[in-house]
Amino acid sequence: MKKFLTTFAIFIIGSSFGAMIYLFVFPPFHLLPLDKMPSKIDDYLHLAMEKAEKAGVYNCCVEAPCTMCFLEGNLWNNQKAGRCNCADFVRQGKEPCPQCKKILSRNSNID
Repeated sequence: MKKFLTTFAIFIIGSSFGAMIYLFVFPPFHLLPLDKMPSKIDDYLHLAMEKAEKAGVYNCCVEAPCTMCFLEGNLWNNQKAGRCNCADFVRQGKEPCPQCKKILSRNSNID
C-alpha cells in the first residue's frame, strides 16, 4: 500500500508540474497580457477562416479573404456569420461585400 501511495503521489506531483509548465508556455487567452491579445485574435480568426474555406462555406473573391463576412451576418452571406459568397456574387455580375470591393478596386485602381 505504501508503494502505491508513493507512486500515486509522484504521479500527482508530476502531473501538476506538467500542467503548470503547459499553462506557462500556452496561457489561456484570458490570461494573456493585453498587448499579446490582438495578434492571438488575428491568429484565431485566420485559423477559423481557413477551416470555413476547407468546409466549403467561405468562398471569398479576394486572395487574402475578407473578414467582414466571417465576423457578421450580412447580405453577402445570407445573414450567417462565418460564411462568404462574394465570389458567387462577382461571378453573377453583382457587387461583393464592401471590404472585398475596396480590395478589388485598390488592386485594379478603379473606384
